[in-house]
Amino acid sequence: PHFDGLQFIEYIKSVSPTPILAMSGSSLKNNSTDMILHCAKLAGAEYIIFKDEVAENISQLISEIIATHCL
Repeated sequence: PHFDGLQFIEYIKSVSPTPILAMSGSSLKNNSTDMILHCAKLAGAEYIIFKDEVAENISQLISEIIATHCL
């Protein structure tokens, strides 16, 4: 309750090299959603995904994260 999403990303990165996947809170692709995800990348998220892409892309993205960071 004391952090917004961007502050939470920055906090996680300050204490651990944990890979971060940020998902937009909106199902609309618009300038505000793009900006939120852009800011998440600037805060330290290595991966981003739009909410409306989760169903079709999450398995591939998680596999990529595991292959890149866990093997």
